[in-house]
Amino acid sequence: MGRAYGLTVVALCIVSLALIPLACGGSVEPGPSPESTPTLQPTATPTEVPVMNRIMFVSDRWFELGSYEIYAMNADGSNPENLTDNKAMDEFPVLSPDGSEIVFYSFRDGYHGLFVMNADGSFQMRLTTGEDGNPAWSPDGTNIAFEAYRDYEHGIFVMNANGIDQTRLTVGSDETPRWSPDGSKIAFTSFRGGYAQIWLMNADGSSQRSLSTSGDSWPVWSPDSSRIAFVSDRDGNSEIYVMNADGSGQTRLTYNSVGDDHPMWSPDGSMILFISYLDGSHVETSSDIYVIHPDGTNLKRLTNNVYLDQDPAWSSDGTRIVFVSDRVGSYEIYVIDADGSNETRLTYNSNYDGYPTWMP
Repeated sequence: MGRAYGLTVVALCIVSLALIPLACGGSVEPGPSPESTPTLQPTATPTEVPVMNRIMFVSDRWFELGSYEIYAMNADGSNPENLTDNKAMDEFPVLSPDGSEIVFYSFRDGYHGLFVMNADGSFQMRLTTGEDGNPAWSPDGTNIAFEAYRDYEHGIFVMNANGIDQTRLTVGSDETPRWSPDGSKIAFTSFRGGYAQIWLMNADGSSQRSLSTSGDSWPVWSPDSSRIAFVSDRDGNSEIYVMNADGSGQTRLTYNSVGDDHPMWSPDGSMILFISYLDGSHVETSSDIYVIHPDGTNLKRLTNNVYLDQDPAWSSDGTRIVFVSDRVGSYEIYVIDADGSNETRLTYNSNYDGYPTWMP
């Protein structure tokens, strides 16, 4: 359900997000102190996913506004609408589970921060002040996890969806929090030992523990919360792996001489979408979109060109994939069927269109 109140500014400490990882040793860290632990209830039944027949994206097509804005358009590319419509930099939108709200990053009134608005762009409200990033909705849409740098410490925080009760869950160079679909756990990437690992904690920040070895990042939950896909360079270059939610059964899925990145489970959990670089490096001069079964079988290439195809996202029914490509000299948005057929270009302009995701 969207918000029905006016703009409100939540007063917070003004901080800047340092990007240098903090090294914190050990493989198991205690959770937050009892007085700082939020009251969070695991979501046994996540909010029902609505039918997604529109596409949200970021664009600087109207550069006279000053910077990037968040847009929405029909799934055929028609009727693009500027949702944020201001001169601030608005980026990295994330749709709420029920499709009614969008949390995003913005630089407004001289301060960075996370904001929330209704899916039609109405009632834009500041949630945080600071270079906070990587917001992730809880499955029931009542809470938002995010990464931040506060009180001279990096960490992952959680807040109510209206910005109140902001609570630190971790201390350390931690990022990319990802709720399990059942709402009971949060997986994240940590650099506490000076290298990337996948960590897991309860939704209240307790029972923090490392699940993987060095060089592992980008955790993505399977729809049934039983497995986690992730990226690792433990064998020399970036590959896609899968493990059980407790860290057991770690299995390498891809065996390529180039980097594979950004895994995403299909809505039914039967396939994993990812991108692969063709030039043998992470310079990202060319990449294509692939799918593979979670057991490593049935690898299939969906796009095939010498340009950058990236940022793929499944439709809610798993039948289509939206992505970004620079094949025409500018970054444009395309859509294909899940088998790679019926490729259609949706946007036509000389500026950047990217970061697409499906919405109602």
